[in-house]
Amino acid sequence: MNETEKSASMQLPPVKQKNRFTIDGSDRIFALSMLILCVAFIAQGLFKGLYFGFSLIFFLIFIAASVYLTKKGERPGVFASVCGGLALAGGAVYTVCTNYVIKLLLIPTLFILCVIWFSALAGVGIPDGDLGVISLLFKTGVADSVVNVPKGAASLAAGEEGKKRKGVKMLIGLLFALPVACIVVMLLADADAAFDEMISGIVERAGAYIGYFVGGLILSAFVIAFCFSLKKTPSCVRSADLSGVDSVYAVAFLGLLSICYLAYLFSQLAYFFSAFKSLLPDGFSTAEYARRGFFELCAVAVINAIVIFAVIVLVRKKETRMPSSVRILSVFISLFTLLLCATSISKMVLYIRTYGLTVFRVGTSAFMLVIAAAFAAMILRMFSAKIKVLQTVVIAASFALLLLGLININSLVAKYNYNAYITGKTKTIDVYTIAEIGSEGIPYLEKLTRAGDKEISLVAAYELYEARYSLYDYKQNNAFSTKDTYPIEKSNRSYASLAAYNVANMRACEVMEQFDFSGYDFQHIHEAYIMPHYDSCYFDEKEQAQDENSTEDSFDRFDFLEIENDINKTVDVIRRGISDGSICAGDEFELVGADKTIKKVEYNDSLRSLKLSDSEKESVGKLLAATEDFYRIKVYSDSIHFYNALSPESDRLIYMLSGNEPAASLQTAEDIVSYYTGEYYSENWYRLFFDHSEQAGG
Repeated sequence: MNETEKSASMQLPPVKQKNRFTIDGSDRIFALSMLILCVAFIAQGLFKGLYFGFSLIFFLIFIAASVYLTKKGERPGVFASVCGGLALAGGAVYTVCTNYVIKLLLIPTLFILCVIWFSALAGVGIPDGDLGVISLLFKTGVADSVVNVPKGAASLAAGEEGKKRKGVKMLIGLLFALPVACIVVMLLADADAAFDEMISGIVERAGAYIGYFVGGLILSAFVIAFCFSLKKTPSCVRSADLSGVDSVYAVAFLGLLSICYLAYLFSQLAYFFSAFKSLLPDGFSTAEYARRGFFELCAVAVINAIVIFAVIVLVRKKETRMPSSVRILSVFISLFTLLLCATSISKMVLYIRTYGLTVFRVGTSAFMLVIAAAFAAMILRMFSAKIKVLQTVVIAASFALLLLGLININSLVAKYNYNAYITGKTKTIDVYTIAEIGSEGIPYLEKLTRAGDKEISLVAAYELYEARYSLYDYKQNNAFSTKDTYPIEKSNRSYASLAAYNVANMRACEVMEQFDFSGYDFQHIHEAYIMPHYDSCYFDEKEQAQDENSTEDSFDRFDFLEIENDINKTVDVIRRGISDGSICAGDEFELVGADKTIKKVEYNDSLRSLKLSDSEKESVGKLLAATEDFYRIKVYSDSIHFYNALSPESDRLIYMLSGNEPAASLQTAEDIVSYYTGEYYSENWYRLFFDHSEQAGG
């Protein structure tokens, strides 16, 4: 064997490349901090109602990741810096606003903004081309994070040289010890009552803690993998250009759409421009004019945006410039869509002037403005490749969403409607709309209790009374009372913890705790104003559905409040008969819709009508039309039952005469007992639904 062969034979075998990141102590510290922060984010951010806890921990994660990923000598561009600033502002929204639609929409928005910002810090730029932002989000933000989760976990578990897999060995030891520890704890709990009580309390909370830890562990795995892949993987210039489609196809496609829009435009000129003059077309109310075709026009705008952007991305360009024919048609469609947006917004402004603001009206107006910004960017892109459409849309949509959150859209709606009513801009105010807003509406409900209109002030006080169940830890009572309402104790707040702190909730609680509830008869307000309102709304909607030949069920039997007023009138008829002795326990009655009356079932199955007033007859007719399943009434010694005689084991509505809860079972035959499960509705009302039957005495 010569020297060369001998030397080759003595060489060591090649080292197998491990699928791991090269990490050091700073990487481990960052990974541990991310695990702790992500567990806290799940426990105190997401599961505390998306309030201050979300804002605080998001800021900490944002700062920690920014410091870790900052590359020396790397300066983020203007677009990335704006995205970073918007992300920080977006985190603050959760402390200010209580609107959950805004908060939920912000979560994916914050993800997009953070991916752009963190990538720029690590020196990973946005790929060239019109799809650059989408490419960055899916490649760096999603694909690289998911793919590198095992790689990141393996890197952290490997340990330093000389301490390989120490963490993994420790974890294996803990897993083997876990079943033994459970057996020991169970034996000790059986041996000692004090230890058993302590363990029981821990077990009750263990499920939530385990869920927080598992959720945080999963979230941190993706965050760590994302950051490791940005910091440890060399960046490269990429391209996200799909252009290559011949312009002839685009011209034909856009040409046909343009012809359709031209025809529509000429047929609607007078209708369009009446919006800008605040004039109503003949035969239209303000509401009908504002709603007419609004959502259809929004759908057209979205379709046009997709079409024009697809043209920008796919059509073959000449030296980065669009063919002239494609540009002309695209600009026409874009301008037509901008006209639609302007008309829709003008109609919405007219609607708001007449009927006031709602969250939905503000949200749809903001959406149309974002669509308008997108089309403005696409028009400019037709003439310059430097214009980035997706970047414009990201900034416009994020800014609109953050603005709605930071100015607090709920508070804006309540304040505008209150001021418009007080100053006389609107003739009335919908108190129920302000109440449905939530915490932001509470201060304005309190102000309305001092308004001149009696009904508005009383309904506002009632809605304040009802708000205690959402803001404070009160249980629903069977009767109207102020004993547990006034004065409201600060210590009873539902949002007492720091993580659940919110500016709007705090202000609402301060108003509630200073309000004097003792001077109101809430039962009278409920009967005189609240129930007639819901009754009117229900039957207006029902008549409208019938006019539109709706095939849906006219009554949801699980929504008792819709018909409570009419059922109460029917009960009053029965109670009147009990009081004068004409009705006794065991009597049965039928609701007869054709005659709008209640008839007593005699021993020979004949029917005898009760004496009813005109308003009671009207209630019986509406009640039977709405609740066909409850057409039979039976009187017991302590209750009145509404049920279906053809199905004795059907669900029942129960009115308790005694004020007690209904019994768990009702005997329907001498040898059979039917068991029911009860559900509280309102005051003395319960719903019983059938559970099972057993032999009596069995």
